[in-house]
Amino acid sequence: EVKSGLKDLNPKGKNGSKNDDDVERSNSSLEGSPKKDDDDGIRTFMGGKGDGNSSKRPCAKKAIERQFESCLETSDLDECKKTLEDKMLESCGERLDDAKLMMQQKEAAQKLLAECRMKGDAEACAEKFGNLTGGKHMDKDVAELHDKFESAKGSAAALASKLSECKDDKQACMEEAKKAMRNMTGRDLDDAEFEHELMKAAASKAKDVMSGCMQNATTEEEKKACLTNAEAKKEAAKASGRDVSDISDEDLRKFAREGAMADMAEVMKACVEAAGENATARKACSRRSDLKDSVAAAMGGMAGKVTDSQVREFLEKEAQSDALMMLKNCKESETEMCAKQAKELRAKASGKSVEDISDNLLEMDAKEAMHRELGDKMKACMESAGGNDTKVEACKTTMVKEGLKQATLGKTDWEPSATDIDMALKKAAEKKAEEIAKDCQGERDECMEK
Repeated sequence: EVKSGLKDLNPKGKNGSKNDDDVERSNSSLEGSPKKDDDDGIRTFMGGKGDGNSSKRPCAKKAIERQFESCLETSDLDECKKTLEDKMLESCGERLDDAKLMMQQKEAAQKLLAECRMKGDAEACAEKFGNLTGGKHMDKDVAELHDKFESAKGSAAALASKLSECKDDKQACMEEAKKAMRNMTGRDLDDAEFEHELMKAAASKAKDVMSGCMQNATTEEEKKACLTNAEAKKEAAKASGRDVSDISDEDLRKFAREGAMADMAEVMKACVEAAGENATARKACSRRSDLKDSVAAAMGGMAGKVTDSQVREFLEKEAQSDALMMLKNCKESETEMCAKQAKELRAKASGKSVEDISDNLLEMDAKEAMHRELGDKMKACMESAGGNDTKVEACKTTMVKEGLKQATLGKTDWEPSATDIDMALKKAAEKKAEEIAKDCQGERDECMEK
């Protein structure tokens, strides 16, 4: 057990390819040298120090993705996807299959939907972006839940952009950010919740920078160095209103891991959806080589060293988080509908059929994710509370009760007991301790003190 975790929390390769060089190439300020690595002669660009003779730049992946987002706001979906496909092939030497295209569409649409809802008028936002997220042709109640879920998925990227672009003083920017979150969620976030959202925004920005670094790294040493990237810390700080010194190496490793999980889950869901009822095709989705590429990038290693069990772990954890997010956005009167939608998400994320996802499994998933999230929220809550005994007590009771209720199916009038709260705090502390131990790269004694 890592001391501070317990102290704060328990105070009582390219799609289908097996070539390791087939990772996505991304935007970078570094010059890259061309490298021919595909059978058909497509040239891709590996960044790094360069040889001084390079006449071309590395793939500007983030710029291409931003152009795709802008296109989706004003143009035909098929036209935007075709342009994205062509630019990724021409500039980056990467062919996007249907699953990767859907992931790009979904993540862009989630951010756009969140940005729109942050301005107000959720109904107009659903009308504008519902088709991009898949919610336009659903029943009204299901579509409303779907839009809440998708905008929640895109809120970190949307909030990060808002804060990064804010030109006012820090306090004014924070007030605008709080207002945006109130518009999107329909309620005021307390200090601890807002701090948690800010760290998610930091993670979103840092992930983009580290992703670009990884895609231009050619050796394991360079990849590991990306996980302590100074520019990633700078962008994370800007997106969360923090000082750069407040963003640790451990934070960056956590951001990289969680970002990879989210990307992998979207690819997996799109792949399973495309497979339909074909059980063989659904099973093959979990063996996509780009899933191992994502895990490798998150760990600062090479895809060839990633095991199938590590891929499953990443996919399972994000599936659990999706289940919790769906239930958190559920009205008390719509538990059955929410459970059905959450099961469908879970099935797609694991390659299983909906019939294989029981209520018990769904609730176990939601509680696992709740314990991990509670660890992050408790840390933010205790920091926000300072030495205020009333606020500290609220961290240990009110927030924990809410989390337990959100992760429990069909118990709308259930009131968690003191034992339930203590058990949740203990499990949250254990999860946080495991995470810190995994991300800490220092000496054992140093890690134990964190």
